[in-house]
Amino acid sequence: MNNKIAVLVLSCDSYKDLWDPFFYFFDKNWADCSFDKFIITNFEKINKNNFKSINVHKDFSWSSSLRKGLAQLNDYDYVFLFLEDLMISEKVNNDRILQLIDRFIKDDGNFLTFVNEPPPDKNYNNFYGLISPGSLYRPTATFSLWKKEILLELLIDEENAWEFERKGSVRSDNYPNFFSVYESDFKFINTVIKGKWVPSALKKVKRLGFDIKTGNRKSFKTHQFYLYLIYIYTRNLSMKLIPKKIKRQLADFRKYFR
Repeated sequence: MNNKIAVLVLSCDSYKDLWDPFFYFFDKNWADCSFDKFIITNFEKINKNNFKSINVHKDFSWSSSLRKGLAQLNDYDYVFLFLEDLMISEKVNNDRILQLIDRFIKDDGNFLTFVNEPPPDKNYNNFYGLISPGSLYRPTATFSLWKKEILLELLIDEENAWEFERKGSVRSDNYPNFFSVYESDFKFINTVIKGKWVPSALKKVKRLGFDIKTGNRKSFKTHQFYLYLIYIYTRNLSMKLIPKKIKRQLADFRKYFR
């Protein structure tokens, strides 16, 4: 299994201030992770905490950088994707992760998210359920295991991360075996949103043992962040009440108001 899977952190040089805290919490909470570990950067060279950099040079788009990174992982059949601003906050049950991965490979899985986002809509086995075709945001890059060839087929170089999740959902309907766990296996802190530090996340990170230097990165004002939380809560609540058949249509309609 170890020879088939690579941990891949999606990042870029402008987010290098998050690398040290990400590595710290990864090692602290998943010290027994035995997979080879890589991080996508532009030009920065890294060989630290058992992570090695994959240089993709100048950014063209999120999807293009990911494609360039995957092209340098020829020895691996699967990639376990992480984002540098989502820091693992609690101990990971390595034995359970290995059981999930073993079953996923035996089931010829194409995608598995370990954080119940999106949740499954059909039971499949004791470990995870199916995300059916037609589901909104069927593919994600958050704590997710991918069959590499399927991920490459879904990537369109011109798309950003949001477009990949939305438009890639439609493309993913052509592929079976997209899975999501019933309960999240990774607990994490979302430290940066829209390029800004989240004040409450900074406090939690410090309380858990890492004193982040904010540097030149701006932080949310308290009232700004609460307005953002209200928006997210309202959006998520409304989406739960909307039939699945029209969720994608609404997602397409929303793009005109971004």
